[in-house]
Amino acid sequence: MAWRGSSDPPPRLEEICSFARLGEIVPAWERLAGAVDHPAAFLRPAWLLPWLATFGSELSTRFIAAWIGDELVGLFPFHGRREVACLQNDHTPEGELLVHPGHRASVLSALLDWITQAGSGVAALHLERVPAGSPNLQVLDVLLREKRFFLHESSYWQSRHTQVKGSFEEFAKSRSKNFRKQVKRALRAQGERGLRVETISEHGALERTLAELTSVSGASWQGKSGNGAFASDAGFYREITTRFANGDALRLFVCREGERCIGYVLCVVEQGGLEALKSEFDETLGDHMIGWQIYRAMYEHADRHGLSDINSGSWVTEFKDRWATHEVELVSVSLYPPTFAGSLRFLPHLGKEIVKRVAGRPTVTRCYPLFDEVPEGRRRSTIPPAIADDD
Repeated sequence: MAWRGSSDPPPRLEEICSFARLGEIVPAWERLAGAVDHPAAFLRPAWLLPWLATFGSELSTRFIAAWIGDELVGLFPFHGRREVACLQNDHTPEGELLVHPGHRASVLSALLDWITQAGSGVAALHLERVPAGSPNLQVLDVLLREKRFFLHESSYWQSRHTQVKGSFEEFAKSRSKNFRKQVKRALRAQGERGLRVETISEHGALERTLAELTSVSGASWQGKSGNGAFASDAGFYREITTRFANGDALRLFVCREGERCIGYVLCVVEQGGLEALKSEFDETLGDHMIGWQIYRAMYEHADRHGLSDINSGSWVTEFKDRWATHEVELVSVSLYPPTFAGSLRFLPHLGKEIVKRVAGRPTVTRCYPLFDEVPEGRRRSTIPPAIADDD
């Protein structure tokens, strides 16, 4: 069915609190996720349904679905009652909103109207780690002024990206002397230890590898601290990996010494790029330079298949900084309706910002309507700091 144009009536909102109902709308949900104009890996059923099964609760889950006729044009995965937030936790590197581009203004306007209604019970909406250039945020910024919402927005995070342009050899030449030195070390380790990187995208190959992933997960620092991706979390990563494999989006890069799995990076293909979701390496094998082996394989895979970007996420490491060509600023946004309850929740944030600005303390926050801009010089650069070359 063709998507309807802007002359259609306003969308009808449906509040979904039942996991069974979510299962019923999966086909429409998949169509919507395929139509958006931004990466949506963390908004797809393949991610959110396992997330709900592992971390969620029907008591607090509130999905807001926007329909025009029988087509889903917006889906907002929230939790909470008085203060609602997107379904995210430490496993979710970035946030976004799932809205069809052709209906963005009408869907987001309907969402804000729903928040304002007394029956919603909502006094605040929190969106975490959303790319600052998101077209959804741009439209929300206009709508919140029209509807007299209050805004509290802060920027503390950046996601690391590697632009894929040309061969890996060309990429390495453009990097620092230290980077090229590490590449040579990784090549020596590869030859001396018989290392190779296997790319898994099919369900059958994944099934044959799952036991090995569990083993390397347990040998990683995450596993030894009780947070191994495939050794804990009640099978969350096992489930999402299987679902993405079934949807032809999985790219699992497995480093092997001989036939033994010693590390992996779990990625999915999304909007012409690779989204790195999780990585774990055997922590006793530092000399193998497992991360360097795999990231080179990721770059070469992206180059061969016409993918233009690798997003390694927002968790800061020196390794990610070495590979990053640019950063994308992520913002945390809280919207408060022009109601008594909304005002009460906004005022403490406004008061804190007033104190910071009067005292001349640094801030990366804006509070609309009083402080609509971050002070000059406080916006972060989107170019990573240079890593000093070793002599």
